[in-house]
Amino acid sequence: MKSNPLKDISATRLVEWVVKNGMWHRPEALIAKAEQNQQKYNQASYDKQEQVYYDYMNKQYPHLMK
Repeated sequence: MKSNPLKDISATRLVEWVVKNGMWHRPEALIAKAEQNQQKYNQASYDKQEQVYYDYMNKQYPHLMK
């Protein structure tokens, strides 16, 4: 940070580097990775819901699912 967050709390919005697991990262790179992971999670969640629905329908109405 360029300024002291104890004197000006808005300085916390001006982060230039982040140390994560002992490695230096740009905040933009971490945000992009988090957004990418969220998209993967959303797709996996949708796929799981679709599979649960298919399994239910196949069990309840096997004659309709062929």
